Amino acid sequence: MVARPVGGRGGGIGMPWGLITLMIGAAVFWAVLHRPQLPPPAKDGAIPWRTDFESARLAAVTAGKPLLVDFSATWCGPCQIMAQNTWTDPTVAKALDGYVAVSVDVDTQSNAAMQYGVNVIPAVLVIDPNNGQVVKRAEGALDPQSFIDWLNEKP
Repeated sequence: MVARPVGGRGGGIGMPWGLITLMIGAAVFWAVLHRPQLPPPAKDGAIPWRTDFESARLAAVTAGKPLLVDFSATWCGPCQIMAQNTWTDPTVAKALDGYVAVSVDVDTQSNAAMQYGVNVIPAVLVIDPNNGQVVKRAEGALDPQSFIDWLNEKP
């Protein structure tokens, strides 16, 4: 007769791995569903954000203004930092008076992101609405002063 350790496989007390895996999975699922999310760009704040690329482009053509496009996503940490810090800054809002601003979620409006070769977010583009040409491009998060400096640079 062969002596077997208590708990089946190997030595020591048996571990209910299925239950442990289930508990870890449930904890991860809960954490994802309840993770704190920063607010999206202030659509009704100082910057009159539009959310539909094509209608914003047409509005820019009509107004004779360049189109400023913020490519971002709700899951993008640096995008949310810009939404909370840069896009809510009054000096940034004032600097954007001469633009039609549109916030494009790359998950819901992927066609616009693909059209302009956006592979990194956040990405901010200034586009000539008449011909669709990119006038300026910035990739990565910008604080308010860095954004204003970038916006005022000659292309």
